[in-house]
Amino acid sequence: MNDENIINFSGKKTHKQKTEKTEGYECVIMETDLNGKPFIKSSLSEYAEKCSYIVRIMKDINGKCLLYNYLVPQNELSDFLVKMKEFTLIEIEKYISEDLA
Repeated sequence: MNDENIINFSGKKTHKQKTEKTEGYECVIMETDLNGKPFIKSSLSEYAEKCSYIVRIMKDINGKCLLYNYLVPQNELSDFLVKMKEFTLIEIEKYISEDLA
């Protein structure tokens, strides 16, 4: 891993994150939250189960460029992305339902 005092993807300098190449991509690794507390696996897993994502995919259908917005539950996101690999991924945005907000 590189020096802990690095610039993360947002451009902010922090001592709580490390960066390295993982699977051929730049990756920021956080060992603690922004308050310096270690992550609790069960809490993160419980939160993830409640998350969904709006996935925007560009498709060329009959010569027309169309943008499809899909609401995808967290537990289906990986499978969904594999199904859509022939199309162009535009954006993935976390969807926060009213009961989570």
